[in-house]
Amino acid sequence: MLAELVGWYAGRDENRRRYPRIKRDYVAQYSVDAGHSWRPLAGVDLSGGGMCANSPREIPNVILDIAMTLRGKNVRLKAQPMWHTDVSQGKERVICYGFQFTSVGGDDWDAIMQWITGSDEPEMPNMPQARIDEAEVAHFIPRDLREKLLNELVQRNRYDRKSSPTAQFDYGGITHANGHAMHKLTIHTKVKVSPVDEMRYSTRFLCDESGNEIIVQN
Repeated sequence: MLAELVGWYAGRDENRRRYPRIKRDYVAQYSVDAGHSWRPLAGVDLSGGGMCANSPREIPNVILDIAMTLRGKNVRLKAQPMWHTDVSQGKERVICYGFQFTSVGGDDWDAIMQWITGSDEPEMPNMPQARIDEAEVAHFIPRDLREKLLNELVQRNRYDRKSSPTAQFDYGGITHANGHAMHKLTIHTKVKVSPVDEMRYSTRFLCDESGNEIIVQN
C-alpha cells in the first residue's frame, strides 16, 4: 500500500547515505514488461535504498520490476538504473548497474534489512522524518488510510474536519513492531480553541502494509 512512499523515502540523498550496504553475491532478475518475461542479474551489493548488479546485456533507463530471493523470502520491488560501467566477470565483460529503489513494500524492505543485518528483527538505522508535500500526500498515502488516521485524530479532539487547516504528514520509514514491518507516520494538526488561540498536535502512528493495523503512539 505504501510501497511508493518507501521508495521515495529510501531514495532521498540524506537517507541513502545512512542505510547499511553489504557486498555479497545474490541472484536477482528484472523485467521491463511488468513481469511477463524476466532476465538475469548477478547481485553485487544491496542496501535499504538501492542495489548494484551485473547484467550481460544493456538495461533501458526506465523503472523496472526486480525480483530476488533473500534467506528464502521472495522479494519484489521497483527500481531505476542510475549509473552503469563495464566490468570483468571471469573472462566475460558485463555491465554493472547501480539501481535506486522507487517502490518497495514494507515487508519486502524488511526482508532486505534482515538479509543485510542477519537478524530476524533488524535494528533499523535512526532515520529522520521527511515532510510529504501537500500535493504528494494523496499520491503516496491511499485515501482509505488517510481517513482512518484522521478519524483517530478526530476521536482524540486533535483534528476538526470543518475548521482545522490541512493536516501535515511526515514519514519516517520502516520500523519493527508486533513481529513485523510497520510504517512510521507523524501527522501535525492545529485546532482552534478560541478566536485567537489554537492547540498544536504532532501525533505519531505505526501502520502495517495493508493499513488495517494502526497504532497511535502518543
